[in-house]
Amino acid sequence: FCRLVNKELPSYIVYEDENVLAFLDIYPIQEGHTLVIPKRHSDGLRDLDEDYAMVLLPAAQKVARALYEEPFNVKGVNLLISDGRAAGQEIFHTHLHVIPRYEHDKISFFAPRMQATKEQLEKVSKKLRELINKMQFI
Repeated sequence: FCRLVNKELPSYIVYEDENVLAFLDIYPIQEGHTLVIPKRHSDGLRDLDEDYAMVLLPAAQKVARALYEEPFNVKGVNLLISDGRAAGQEIFHTHLHVIPRYEHDKISFFAPRMQATKEQLEKVSKKLRELINKMQFI
């Protein structure tokens, strides 16, 4: 993706500013499927500069708003970040998928869900709070 940012490879850009590049996915789930990336490289969310994290969502929102218009007329949008190999990340440059959705399009990202107990929720929320509070953010 850095080569796309540097214009060393062709891409189908739909939006660009000083911090982000948004371009069509060449293996789209649906027509209009767009990737929004920070221009500054980061492998994933753990090393993404907070300032760059703050610009990804507004850029994705611009793309999504356009997809709701003619001729696309989407009925919904999924925003997806796969962070890490176990989450399905294949290209290790942070990227946010903007995936157009239509009624009855048969695309699903949903897995069966478990029912958490009150004790599990208390234990996990306590541990996450502790970890977040002691972290040094970028």
